[in-house]
This record gives sequence, structure tokens and C-alpha cells, in this order.
Amino acid sequence: MNSNTSKNSTGRGPKTGAKPAEARVITKEKHVPARVVVGNIPNIDFRPPEKHLNGAITVVISNGVTTRSWILHHPIGRTDLVGADWVLSQAEAVPELLSRKTDDDAQRVAQLKAVERLRLASQAGILEWKPDLDGYVYSGTTELRDHVVAAARERAQRKTKEDFDNQKKIHPKGDGPALKPRAYPDCIKSAAIRKLERRFIDFCQSDEVKAAVDAKHPDTFRTRSGPRKDQDQVSACVEGRHPNSQQLFDGLVYQIGQMKALGFADAKSMTEAGKLSEMVIRQPAPSNPGQPDDVTSSSEEEESDDEETMPGAGETAPGQGAPDLQPKVGTAAPMGRPGG
Repeated sequence: MNSNTSKNSTGRGPKTGAKPAEARVITKEKHVPARVVVGNIPNIDFRPPEKHLNGAITVVISNGVTTRSWILHHPIGRTDLVGADWVLSQAEAVPELLSRKTDDDAQRVAQLKAVERLRLASQAGILEWKPDLDGYVYSGTTELRDHVVAAARERAQRKTKEDFDNQKKIHPKGDGPALKPRAYPDCIKSAAIRKLERRFIDFCQSDEVKAAVDAKHPDTFRTRSGPRKDQDQVSACVEGRHPNSQQLFDGLVYQIGQMKALGFADAKSMTEAGKLSEMVIRQPAPSNPGQPDDVTSSSEEEESDDEETMPGAGETAPGQGAPDLQPKVGTAAPMGRPGG
């Protein structure tokens, strides 16, 4: 075999006459943080919020040393607010609220409430506890309720699937009447047991029973932020006013445009009392606005020196009557009159 012959396609070298591989440029997206330059319009790439933050507005205030960020958003998770309310949250609190939208303990609380409803139904004579069966039966029967309900739910699911499958066959274009899932009480075979189960359901849905169950196992979960999960979401709206996102944005811009330059104490006083605090320290205005306060002319210094050494009108000259005051540091002690 000729030594100049190229290697074959066994993986040890390129084939004879094979084209060289084209060079490829692999680019990698760089995440450059947004920069706010004082005096320039910020070039910020705004990304639409998630569905849970639909319509939210971001507010950022920075002086280059300290930065504060807030999010104006609708209530997240479970709160005592209405859906159209707006909440002002610090930016770092929003991920906490999103992660706590639902109660991790909800399933346990629901089970406790179900057990309490069964206990109350037993006291009302609707159900009866059977220790040998380890469950409740309908009063006057031997039918274990857990078994009856489980079989009825399975039958309801099967019947619901059959209804929807038939609907697709009859109306393949989806133009048929709307269907609803089968209710499990309707799928109980025995009419007498079906009637007893409906009686139990009506009992559990009564206001009296609901109040008793909620009092025994109250549902106190609320979506809160903070390390202790104790910071409620508070409405930032005026009562009876729920602007949409664009209206809120315009109102916020207007309020900033009408803002007064105040320090923290005065801003707090204006917010809480509606007026500035009486203890306002007023700085004296400089005599020459174009010249710093600590710069004086040479003529003013000479006049100041004369005023220190010469007695003024209504003053007692040194050496006459009352003793002289303590001299200022850096000036000569005044002398008494000759021959005094």
C-alpha cells in the first residue's frame, strides 16, 4: 500500500478527497446587567411578567450607593383582598409570595374537617360508627359509607368518560352540547342508600355545620412574606378605587412629578399628619450666594479685628470699672489706659 494514500473511513483518518470541515463560530449570549446612567435615558430590556404578576409595575430608585426596588402587583395567593387591589411589595418579597401561593398544610386540614363532619353527622343520627367495621354506616343499615362512596365515584368516572367519548362520535367537530361530569351520588345503585347519602351531603352543607367545622379547624392560611411568613399583603389602593395597569402607571408618574423634596422625617410627617413637623431647622441663607459661606474678604477680616480690640458703644473699656473678659485665643490681651 502506498504510504501517500489517505486513511480510510475506519475512524483513523479522513477519506480520500474529503472536504475539510468548515469553521463554525459559536456565539454565547452574554447577560449584561442593565445600567442606569444619570442624565441619560436608561436602555432597559423590559421582560413581560409571569401570569401571576400580570400588569405588574416595577419601581427602581437608586443614587448609585443605595438601590431600592418595589413591585406593584395584584394580590398573590390567598389574601383578604379583592383581585383588583394593588399591593406594593419589595422586589425581594415577590418570589417568597409566589412560592407560598398555596397552603402546604391544606390536605391535612381538609382531612381533619372531613373527620369532624362525620362525627357531627353521627351525633345527628345520620351515620353510625361501627368499631368492628372500622367505619361509619348509614343509620339503620349495614352499608359502610366509605365503600359505597368509593364504588360510586369509580362508576361516575367511567360513566363520564363514556359520555364524552359518545359526544366526540356524534359531534366530531365539537359543536355538541356542553357536558358535565357525572355526580357520584347519582351513580349509587341503591335508591334508598342514594337518598341517605344526599341527606348526609345536605347536612354537611348547612351553615350551622360549616360554622362548627370551621371553628374546630379554622383555615387561617394567608400568603405572606418575610422569614416568619407573617407580613400580610396590604392594599395600596384608595377605598373604592381600583385602576387598571395603565391608569396606575399614569397616576404614579403624575405623583412623582408633583413630589416634594423632603427628608425622611418630613416625608413621614407629611404622610401621617398631612403637614410638616414644627421642628424644622432652617439654615441661614448665605449673604453672597455666589461665594461660599466660609470665605471672607480681607477688609471684612480687618473690620472684625478692630471690633475685637476697640470697645463699642455702651461697653466698658478695659481698665475702667469691671475687669476685662477672657481674651479670645490668638488675640493680644487689651492694655489698661496709661497712668491707670
